[in-house]
Amino acid sequence: MAGGLGPLAELPQLESLQLSGCAHEEGPIDLSPLAGREDLVITVTDNTLIRGEDAFAPNRIKIVRY
Repeated sequence: MAGGLGPLAELPQLESLQLSGCAHEEGPIDLSPLAGREDLVITVTDNTLIRGEDAFAPNRIKIVRY
């Protein structure tokens, strides 16, 4: 996760992203750099800690905990 998720916002064909079992030494993964991508749906699984989800419209982030 070096550099964060910001560079992914520049990928025009990216429509979905799944974060599974992800960890970052600085704490929860910040999703807010991707909030401007209205066509992107993010799925978070396996106790991946996130922050910035409040920057997204409803139903853009699906959280699945096993």
